[in-house]
Amino acid sequence: MYVSKGDRATGTRHLKLWLLVILTALSAPVMAAPGFTFLQIGVGAREGAMGGVGAALSTGPSAAYFNPANLTLAKRGGALLMLNRHFADITSQYLAVTMRSSSWAITPHYLGTTVPGIELRDRPTQEPVALFDSRNAALGVSVARELYAGLLVGATVNYLYEKIYIEASDGWGFDFGASWAAPISGLRLGAAVQNLGQASKFVAEAPDLPTLLRGGAAFTKSLGRFGEATIAADWLSVRDQSPEQRFGLELATLTILRLRGGFINGVEALDATAGFGLFYRGLQFDYAYIPFREELGEGHRFAFGVEL
Repeated sequence: MYVSKGDRATGTRHLKLWLLVILTALSAPVMAAPGFTFLQIGVGAREGAMGGVGAALSTGPSAAYFNPANLTLAKRGGALLMLNRHFADITSQYLAVTMRSSSWAITPHYLGTTVPGIELRDRPTQEPVALFDSRNAALGVSVARELYAGLLVGATVNYLYEKIYIEASDGWGFDFGASWAAPISGLRLGAAVQNLGQASKFVAEAPDLPTLLRGGAAFTKSLGRFGEATIAADWLSVRDQSPEQRFGLELATLTILRLRGGFINGVEALDATAGFGLFYRGLQFDYAYIPFREELGEGHRFAFGVEL
């Protein structure tokens, strides 16, 4: 497709404006204690098997979590259901539906997390008075648009809710993302800022959202009759935490099969990940195995997708 110099200049101005919005939001002062940490668990079995990369990799409804700009990469709409068993019996569910037009994509989505069996005590005792569950949720919608050939932008708004025993907090979170097809064939670059916003008081003070900046690249190369390979990498900087580096590899050896692996650096309890995906006539099943170090157990993600 031919792109004129005027279109490129306009696209560049839009990209600069989008980056200015992101950087301005990141410059806001940090005042409160961290909260809503369930937003950092992640979604998607494909991305999870590849070390949690997604800034430039995600193309389906899971892109609403990693980088909303990438929602327009999918040629058709789709639906995704993910079930995640985290360590310590923590469970989460993610449901998203993407609707497409020629240049726009819109994705309503829901992320819910449950932390079961928290012990309640009113004094130092061997046995707890009772057990209770902590429930958290993010309900939102993402929109994305192709500004011009190769340059995509997107935004997300989330209503957030967190409850521990009888104390609760809610608020609004916002994500902004951009994605660009580089001149090198098969290479895409992406960046997003996530979890901007504020929440109501939890007990005595309002918690901070885990604001993070995510940047990454994904490169796909044909292997001829052996299929194709995709390598991806993300760099994450979470507010008040050490930076993380995530790497992933996907091999498409057969029409219906994808083999995946990943590595995470910068998170003490995580390192290697693995998984696979199966495709058949618009149906998709993905699985991710995420082992935790320090005797925390294992994580398992199952995702079921369908093209609409």
